[in-house]
Amino acid sequence: MCLNKSAFQKISLLKKSSARCIHTKNIYGLIDLPTQDDFSAKLSQHMSGCQTCQEEFEKYKHKQFAIKILIPKPFIDSETKEIFENEVSEMFKAFGLNEKEFQKNQIKSKLLAIDSVGSSFLKHVFSTKFLFVYGMGAAFYFILKNIN
Repeated sequence: MCLNKSAFQKISLLKKSSARCIHTKNIYGLIDLPTQDDFSAKLSQHMSGCQTCQEEFEKYKHKQFAIKILIPKPFIDSETKEIFENEVSEMFKAFGLNEKEFQKNQIKSKLLAIDSVGSSFLKHVFSTKFLFVYGMGAAFYFILKNIN
């Protein structure tokens, strides 16, 4: 069997296309996506059989690990940390943001709001305008009921 030059070119194109997988752009989502996600499950299944995606994923994981190592975390010396903590606690005292006092004030304000709503409701229920409107509504109800 004799193969011509165009047949070799087609075979080389197939090899090149199989070397790059169309799913490699999606594998980076596997690191951040939850494993219960359908997309993640399908992509993991694809990766188990695709060598290209496995290699790209390993390269990405190595790059991400290198970034974590090479970029240092900020370090605050103990003196600066102590000054900051003192300033924050002074600010909390100045603005009355002490946690217990803050919670007490919130509870008091909520209870006062509930109390004012209840007293306002009772005040309006027994007002003359409310009783007049309620009486008129009852009269219209009985009138309309007796028309039929």
